[in-house]
Amino acid sequence: MGMERKVYWRRAVKYMVRLLVLVFLLIVLMVVTGMARTGADGNLADVFLTPKALLLLAIIVLWSLAYPKLGFIRKPLKIDFTTNKEQISKIFAENGFVLVEQNDNVSVFRMSSKLRRVLAFGEDRIVVSVADEGIEMEGLRKEVARIEFRLQPFLQD
Repeated sequence: MGMERKVYWRRAVKYMVRLLVLVFLLIVLMVVTGMARTGADGNLADVFLTPKALLLLAIIVLWSLAYPKLGFIRKPLKIDFTTNKEQISKIFAENGFVLVEQNDNVSVFRMSSKLRRVLAFGEDRIVVSVADEGIEMEGLRKEVARIEFRLQPFLQD
C-alpha cells in the first residue's frame, strides 16, 4: 500500500471515529436530558437501532470515506523556499499558524488557536516541503488556498 493510501485511510478512519464519538455523546446527552425517546425500560438500543440512527451511521461512514479527498489538497507552488522562508513563515503567522517542526526540506505549521484546532477535528497541520520547482503545501483545502492567496506576490511566473 502506498504512502498516500495509508494517509488517506488514516484520515478517513480518524475522522469517522471522531464523528461517531461526537454523535454518540450528543445522543447520550439527549437521553440524559430527556430529549430523546427511549423505551419504557430506558434501553438505549431503542435510540441507536432506529432506521434514522442507522441512516445517520451510514451517512457518517460515507462522508468519512469522501472527506480526505474533498477536504485535503497537495498544492505545488513555484516559490523559492530558501530566499522566501521568512515571508512564508510570516504569512503563516498572520493566518493563525505556528511553526511546530522544521527540517531542511520540510516545515510543519499548526493552527495556534485551540478552538480552531478543535473545530478542525485536530486536522490542523499544513506541511510545506521543498519540491522540484518550488514548494508543495499539503493540508486542509481551505487553509492551503488561503495561504496560497497570501503568497501570490512571491510566486515566480
